[in-house]
Amino acid sequence: MAYALRSYLCMLARDADGALRWGAKAIELAPGVGATTALVRALNAVGSTEIVLLEPSEGIAKLLESARLARKADDDVGVAGALINLGSASGRSPRLCHRREVSRGIDCLLHRAGH
Repeated sequence: MAYALRSYLCMLARDADGALRWGAKAIELAPGVGATTALVRALNAVGSTEIVLLEPSEGIAKLLESARLARKADDDVGVAGALINLGSASGRSPRLCHRREVSRGIDCLLHRAGH
């Protein structure tokens, strides 16, 4: 989890090299130790960094995988984080519009919360 959180902090600080380096380490190690939450957070940080600074399609794929894994693990915070970052990136670039995925995810979270 430490690598994933460091990656996330680097992403927030706009340190792309750090976000990608620490996130890659977390993505590599998390599955082997059953650390789904760490994997979800690392995919979120790396995917968000890739969308903004590198290859948008790879970043989108990582965010969607992050949301999928989080849903499977009943990790509502992880689902929300992935959707927030996907929606934020989509808002910056019309060609990255993923309104359907974001809307479906929000509906799912609201349903789970009883709204």
